[in-house]
Amino acid sequence: MSKPDSRNSNIQQKALDLFHLYPHSKWHTQSVDVLKSEHASEILIACSGGADSVFALLLTFAAFPNARNRMSVIHFNHLLRGQESHDDQNFVKKLSAELKLKFLTKNSRNPHKTDEGTLRNERRDFFNSIISPTKSGILIQGHNLDDVAETLLWRIPRGVGVEGLCSPRPITKLGEHTLLRPFINQSREEIRNALRDVNIQWRQDGSNASDQYLRNRLRKNTLKCWKSDSDRDLLSGVKRTRELLGEQDYALKQWAEEAYSNSQNNGVLIITKLLPYPKAVLRKVLTFWLSRNSKSKITQQSHVDLIIKSLNRGEDLTLDISR
Repeated sequence: MSKPDSRNSNIQQKALDLFHLYPHSKWHTQSVDVLKSEHASEILIACSGGADSVFALLLTFAAFPNARNRMSVIHFNHLLRGQESHDDQNFVKKLSAELKLKFLTKNSRNPHKTDEGTLRNERRDFFNSIISPTKSGILIQGHNLDDVAETLLWRIPRGVGVEGLCSPRPITKLGEHTLLRPFINQSREEIRNALRDVNIQWRQDGSNASDQYLRNRLRKNTLKCWKSDSDRDLLSGVKRTRELLGEQDYALKQWAEEAYSNSQNNGVLIITKLLPYPKAVLRKVLTFWLSRNSKSKITQQSHVDLIIKSLNRGEDLTLDISR
């Protein structure tokens, strides 16, 4: 969409024009509430230079002028596309300077590792290295409604429960910090049309056209066909489904927290108190227990399956749950 040396002229005014088109009433309500209520938190805005993140950056800038002294723009350069990657980095740097916002960036140390998991973990580590451990922080990302649909398609073949199906969420708690996706209820097309309406440029990531990554294939092939084959507005249905799944996941977590509290003593689960609960609650309680009593950051549901099976059979079980 933009050349490597292109600049967005009068970008602060264009950001205000964009906010006029997309006031708070079009944002995700809970995300706006968080931003309005947090008066001291650092605000990090992740920006790759692509349309979605430029949209999120400019709207956050325009909507919260009194918080600009707490805002920083962050950009991680994976170094995957040679000069194009550096052009993206420079584009975001210039955009940040024109908005008079702090700019923080880092280059990958493993540019030859290109799997999706490694790329995601590198970005997360970058965020964790920036955010203050003693001060609450907010990370804003530009995920949209199409991303929700893609994630749904990406996760179903892996076998996930309610918690996995209602991701990405508008709000995710990361310890003392909060991850916000204020525009998760807007489609990719709506976001790009809005940027065009106020003549705002963005960077086009050429790797999005590659079939190397599963998400790209789902976006180009599966989601496109799903939309055309559907007998109604697909994204509206996906939006409603994610909301309903989120409500159900919250209820299940509340029930499981109560069951966990009633079934444990000093970190030890009392099985006779736990087994009467429905299997979904039992699974959630075991997940809580494993995550709180082991060094492993991720609880494998295959491990939980083995534990449930051993509990039902009354058998002893030993598991290696972490390297």
